[in-house]
Amino acid sequence: MPRVRSFRKDRRLNQTASLALILNTGRLGPVHGQFKLSQELEGIVNRQLPEGLRNSVRVVYYRNNKLLLSSSSPSQTTRIQYILPELKARLKHNILFESLEEIRIRVSYLPPRKKPVTINRSLSRTSADNLRELAEVVGNKALKAALKSLVKNSD
Repeated sequence: MPRVRSFRKDRRLNQTASLALILNTGRLGPVHGQFKLSQELEGIVNRQLPEGLRNSVRVVYYRNNKLLLSSSSPSQTTRIQYILPELKARLKHNILFESLEEIRIRVSYLPPRKKPVTINRSLSRTSADNLRELAEVVGNKALKAALKSLVKNSD
């Protein structure tokens, strides 16, 4: 059995190396490079935007000293239009945008980026007391431990 595991592990490593080789030297190299640059530019632009607009604006391209942004709604596009001079001035401080001449915005109805959902709920005192009583009565050790942990984490 150990030989099979090591063979599979080696095969995965070779596949990973092959994929990296294709991305870096093959036909996909330039595409991969443009994608990484686009992600970096989007990060830079998003850091310069107000908090309310960060999730709704994406970089479409940056060519010939022109930056094209895409917004998910007309109202957000209007809000961005008002801050364009300030945004352009802020972006020009970055070395990648030193020669920026123009920023254009278009509306394209993009699905919003998913944010991680965090649920912060605490148990009421009555619920916590009920769970404590149930934990005392339950015979199953795993269930008892889970109930006690739930009550402990809610305090």
